[in-house]
Amino acid sequence: MVELLVSIPDTPHLVAKTIFTTLLFVLTQWEPTRWVLMRTYRKWGYVNNIKRKCVNAAILIPFAFFVEAGRIQVDTLTDFWTSNKLPDWSIYLINFRVSLIFVFLQVVFYECFFAAYERGRTERQAEQLKRLNLQMQYDSLKVQIQPHFLFNTLNTLIALIPQDRNRAVRFTEELAFVYRYFLNANEKTVVPVQEEIDFTIAYYYLFKTRYPEGLSIHFPEELDALENYCIPPLSLQLLVENAIKHNIVSTNRPLKITMEFDAKRESIVVRNNLQRKKRTNQSGKGLIHLKKKFILLQLPVPSVVEDAEYYTVTVPLVRNNVILDVSDHINWLPRAGVQNLVS
Repeated sequence: MVELLVSIPDTPHLVAKTIFTTLLFVLTQWEPTRWVLMRTYRKWGYVNNIKRKCVNAAILIPFAFFVEAGRIQVDTLTDFWTSNKLPDWSIYLINFRVSLIFVFLQVVFYECFFAAYERGRTERQAEQLKRLNLQMQYDSLKVQIQPHFLFNTLNTLIALIPQDRNRAVRFTEELAFVYRYFLNANEKTVVPVQEEIDFTIAYYYLFKTRYPEGLSIHFPEELDALENYCIPPLSLQLLVENAIKHNIVSTNRPLKITMEFDAKRESIVVRNNLQRKKRTNQSGKGLIHLKKKFILLQLPVPSVVEDAEYYTVTVPLVRNNVILDVSDHINWLPRAGVQNLVS
């Protein structure tokens, strides 16, 4: 437009023609380019997607040439800029380079926009995930520090001390490990499945001491296969806690919980026999928070199936090389003897 204003200032209706040409450029070049960029972004996403960039280049480079060639032909045939001479190929190439520069600048603009949007979305998801971790940690701790739980736990410990000092020491170590894990749970988005199982074993040990004949849990035996998977922290513990909280646990009516590794669906299936207590507060907040956490991590949501006999939850696992922990890796304090638990 600047070139036209300098070279042919005597062109009739120059301002009107300039405005019309600018609007035509927006409709024929800017909008189609934007449409292509948005469609490929929605289909393949932004982060490290070479296929999306190759498709954009394969479409937009020929598009820039044909748009400019069409514009030159229209200008020539309609005598829009008072030119009656058909341009040679050098004019096509010069104008094509100008058009390509416009396309390139537009691609750069939208790439910067996508990058800023993705960064903001990632930060928002990380913040939401952190809040969910804190909420789950708070809910779990709130249950564990209730007077009823502490009273029963301390009574169990007091009863163990004169009977079996070794078991009393073991009980204290497991209790300390459980609380330490609770306090550190919000510092990770995912943990190795083996760590979560170790923690769940320690948590189960506290209740197994109180209900030696009324509670049993069968843990997965495929430990080698589980080394390749991670899981959001407190996932398995939450399901064990819900099963104990909402079902009768007694010698006459034992509660049996099983955890099985489903290699085909890459998940852990947690199942317990259904014998609900008559009066329990079934808010479902724990399971709701757990599902939200999986959604934020862009993982399949745990599924729940309940029938007359069993309550079953399928928890998807994620491979170690698929998802990265967005928080700094912390060193969990070691604990001895977790693999030696005897039911």
